[in-house]
Amino acid sequence: MWVAFGILERDGRQLYDSAVIVSSSGEIALRYRRIDPHWHGPHADPLVYRQGVQMPVCQTPFGTCALMICGDLFDAGIVAGARALRPDFVVLPFSRCFGDWSADSLRWERDELPAYAAQSRDLGAPLLATGVLLVDDRGRHLSFGGAFVVDANGRVSASLSLGREGRLLVPVSALSAYNTATPRR
Repeated sequence: MWVAFGILERDGRQLYDSAVIVSSSGEIALRYRRIDPHWHGPHADPLVYRQGVQMPVCQTPFGTCALMICGDLFDAGIVAGARALRPDFVVLPFSRCFGDWSADSLRWERDELPAYAAQSRDLGAPLLATGVLLVDDRGRHLSFGGAFVVDANGRVSASLSLGREGRLLVPVSALSAYNTATPRR
């Protein structure tokens, strides 16, 4: 089993919004620092709150993998950089909430998920996305969770409901099938 997850990374005095992939042997196979700067407020100290500058990939038994984080998917330059690496799939940990603190599945299905799918089409590779689920003691969804898989053509092929814990299981063998509809190379 290989595992990917997002972390808040400290490097000396600097903080990064990061993600890692851990191999089946327990080694960090890939570390990525979010490039998009919108993970912190506009007045955050730039000597502390930092962004990454590179998008590495790693080889897994399932193919070449790239990582992106949250808002990276909505930056055309970052998406173009990811596409140029020609990954077989991209993993996207993200955190999302609505202003009313709800896990409004109808709004997500109607407005948000199609926007994520449209953005991911430009990757030219399947996107495996998983959202943080964080509910405060008053029942407000500070981040409403969910997970989804988008094929290389921007079609959602699997998804997990918002607002509750769960697992979205997708056969790894299916990832290569997602890549056949649109030539990427």
